[in-house]
Amino acid sequence: MVQASLKLNDDIKNTISRLETERENSKDVVDKALKDMMKAQQDAESERQHVTVLENELGKIRRKEKDLNSELQQVRHDWHTKEAVYVEVNQKLKTELQDLLARESVAQVLASERAADNQRLVEAQSKLKKSIEDLLSRELNAKDATIAEIQNSLNLAQERETSLQQQLDTMTDERNRLEPQSQQLQAAHAMVLDQLKARLQRVQEAHVAELIRLKAQFEKLRIK
Repeated sequence: MVQASLKLNDDIKNTISRLETERENSKDVVDKALKDMMKAQQDAESERQHVTVLENELGKIRRKEKDLNSELQQVRHDWHTKEAVYVEVNQKLKTELQDLLARESVAQVLASERAADNQRLVEAQSKLKKSIEDLLSRELNAKDATIAEIQNSLNLAQERETSLQQQLDTMTDERNRLEPQSQQLQAAHAMVLDQLKARLQRVQEAHVAELIRLKAQFEKLRIK
């Protein structure tokens, strides 16, 4: 009996110890479950917030997509409008290009003809210049001969004037004796002298005018 009682008592103690151990284990399990549940709730709340953020971003993306679609439609409309304008402008440019090519062909022909005309004009100008230079050279030589002739006439006139002055001096010595003759000779001398001076003046004026004319012609040729 005593042994049975001791054994029963030991069984009760073991059972109580086991139950206390299981209780402690159950408490740990419950605590862990509570912690897991709280963490799951926190994760669910974070996930919900993340989903809310994603939904907001999705709304923004959809609005942006809508704006982009509207902009794309406007761009397509503008493109079609510009394409029609481009086709029209391109056609005009092609027409103008053909017109320019035709004009260029005509211009090339005209340029060729103008070059030939210019060449003929240059040759004609060269021949004219040579002819004028030859003419001026002959005229200048003739004028030089005329000037030499005039100069000889002037020298002769001066000599004649000197001779007449000598004669006048001789007549002056005889004036008291030949007063009437002296007066006549002085009048004749004066008349001859005036005639010579007038002729000399006309020759000098003609010579100066001719030199001026030749100089003007020479300047024109030099400018050309």
